[in-house]
Amino acid sequence: MTTIADLINEIEVQLLHHYTQPRLDTFSATLTTASTSATMSTTDTLSPGAILDCGYELMYVSGWVEGSRTATLLRGLFGTTASQHATTDLVRINPRLSTVAMLNAIKDELRSWDDRVFKVENLTVSFGASDHGVALSPAADPYRILHARPRPN
Repeated sequence: MTTIADLINEIEVQLLHHYTQPRLDTFSATLTTASTSATMSTTDTLSPGAILDCGYELMYVSGWVEGSRTATLLRGLFGTTASQHATTDLVRINPRLSTVAMLNAIKDELRSWDDRVFKVENLTVSFGASDHGVALSPAADPYRILHARPRPN
């Protein structure tokens, strides 16, 4: 199944195939939501004013120490939310299009579609530990259920 992340990567490849791709790196240690600095794994040069795109967060580099490869960061840039990032998460440096911009464009497009084409609804159903099935109301069309998951109590 294609995920939103797969779709964003494909959009980036298609839109930017004539342009230089952004530099990629990773953080050398996990970033918490409160981290205001990060050490890059391989990048030796990064200048203040650079934008880092990791996951669905944008970060502004306000300072850079070249010898230690440490960036001072302003987190949650342009309305994004500071989040935790693992050392395996790719960091895109000065991307031409941010992941957030592509995700917002996809969301805007889906919202513009007629409800008969695409509509997201939440339906809460309850059942006990000994139940083997759930009786859905007539309003819940089981043919339209694309994804269902249990929600913890």
